[in-house]
This record gives sequence, C-alpha cells and structure tokens, in this order.
Amino acid sequence: MELRGTPCLALEDVVEARQQILCSRSFGGQVRELADLQAAVGTFAARACDRLREQRGEAQAVHVFIRTDPFRTDQPQYVRGLTVPLDGATADRVAITAAAIEGLRKIFRPGVRYKKAGVMLMNLQPVTARQSTLMEDAADRERRERLNSAVDQLNARFGRDTVHMS
Repeated sequence: MELRGTPCLALEDVVEARQQILCSRSFGGQVRELADLQAAVGTFAARACDRLREQRGEAQAVHVFIRTDPFRTDQPQYVRGLTVPLDGATADRVAITAAAIEGLRKIFRPGVRYKKAGVMLMNLQPVTARQSTLMEDAADRERRERLNSAVDQLNARFGRDTVHMS
C-alpha cells in the first residue's frame, strides 16, 4: 500500500532511537553529602537505563555531572563532569550504575553545596549491533539480562523504582 501512495504509518508512529539519553534534576535544596549524591545519581542511572532498554539499545559510555547553584554568587561555584567508558556496549543497570557512581566519586569535592546532578548515556547503538569480545562471559551476560528483565517486569507491575540498584 505504501508503494501505491497510501500511508500505513503516521509520522508519529515512527520514532527514531535516541542518540543519547539524559536524566538530570535540580535538587529542592543544596546537597553536601556524597551519599545523597550517590542515591540521586543511582536513581538517574536507573531511569536512563529504563529509557535505553525501552528503545532496545545499549550504551558504550556514561557521563556523570554535578554542579552548584549558578544563581548563588555568594557561594563558591563548582561544575564538573566525567565520562566513564564501559567495557562493552550494555544496557545492564548494575554496570551503568556502577560506572556513574565511580565517575561521581572522582569528581565529588567535599564541602561544596550541590544544586544539580545528572547522568547521560552516550554512544548508543541498537542491541542487534552488539559485538562480542573474546573476554566476554556469555553466561554472565545472560544472567544479567535475566536480572534486568525481572527488574523491568517488577517495576512495570508495581510502579517505577519499586526495585532499584543501590
């Protein structure tokens, strides 16, 4: 029918896969503790993973960033971000969250009052484009995929963030 000029899909039905996925929020107040930032960054990483898994994609790198309130000129300003490459393209919550937390620990500065943090998944590719490596453990990848699928199903059934990585 398409070849005869009859459209079968509306333009809104065809959604292109994202090239990067960002999840960030400004905090209601100022955050000073690493543990509080880790909890926020872990949540952002999980939400970004949800979006990534919805589009059946995998990320090759995770970028984490933190910043102070730019409108508080009476306080010292600090803005930092770090990109952490992943061992291979993945949509694994555990690996992505661990990479985001690792990056956060490297850029965190004690005593600073943070206003915003975020996680960006970068270098995205479809799951079908995955290339295995010699060092990859296929059984471990399968176990992690089953774990991620179980978390997806529980969160779909009982609500977002019912089960999360910490």
